[in-house]
Amino acid sequence: MKVDSRRVTRLATAFPVTLTASDARTIHGTVRDVSILGMFVQSKESFPQGTSCEAEFEIEPMKRVGAQCSVVHRYGNGIGLEFNGIENASFEYLRSLVVSQAEDPQACEDEILANMGSLPALY
Repeated sequence: MKVDSRRVTRLATAFPVTLTASDARTIHGTVRDVSILGMFVQSKESFPQGTSCEAEFEIEPMKRVGAQCSVVHRYGNGIGLEFNGIENASFEYLRSLVVSQAEDPQACEDEILANMGSLPALY
């Protein structure tokens, strides 16, 4: 998996994902990159910027990620999502995945600590 560093380390992926808006509209897509703060989802369908939705995807068998998200941008055939809230176990799965795949795991852990105020709420 390819790692892309921005504010926090982003990991290139290809996880199937389901996004469900509050009005029950559903989009199926592919998580193209993920970080502890959000993800980019490639899909033929889209939600408008500002839409709140629930995201569900598996990073490994039996390691399901569930998160509350907001659409922060639309780009080409995908949408950028920011995590507003994330299940405790999901956050730990994501943190572990991103850190383990980072070129410099310690620097990645340091990024997480430096961005504690920006992390999504845990539930």
